[in-house]
Amino acid sequence: MKRIFLLICFTFCILNLAFGQETLKSLAGQFVSPKDEYKPQAWWHWLGTNYSKEGMTADLEAIRLECGAFRTCLF
Repeated sequence: MKRIFLLICFTFCILNLAFGQETLKSLAGQFVSPKDEYKPQAWWHWLGTNYSKEGMTADLEAIRLECGAFRTCLF
């Protein structure tokens, strides 16, 4: 039983060395520049009538620039 476990561990280590580096590079590349569907999103709701065009523009620019939100859903 111990030999089988060691053989499985050894096989896993060899496979990881052979194929693991390419997988790590691929994951690192996906992390640096993710697809659009994985980028942050923001939901924004207006309540009442207490808003102005200038205020909405400032809020949307802040959401985009400071938060990095890719999509904004307005309600």
